[in-house]
Amino acid sequence: MYIEFELPMSWHILLLLKEEIRAWSEQYQIPHKIKVTKRGYRVILTDPTHYSVFGLTWEPVIKEIRLIRYQFIEPMKVDKHR
Repeated sequence: MYIEFELPMSWHILLLLKEEIRAWSEQYQIPHKIKVTKRGYRVILTDPTHYSVFGLTWEPVIKEIRLIRYQFIEPMKVDKHR
């Protein structure tokens, strides 16, 4: 599972998003990884229970960051036997 944010229109907003996620991670002491793709800005948490914590506590301080949509993604498992 991962959290995918829409890519913001500017690099400045992307840097602010990265900083907000870092601050959230430090506040709740939840480690995370970041991956930027064509589709979005992914936040990967190691413990599945941390996704619930994120959903309940994510409230960015910067107004522009609050406007960025995000969703929780559960990757589909590929059946290799077909």
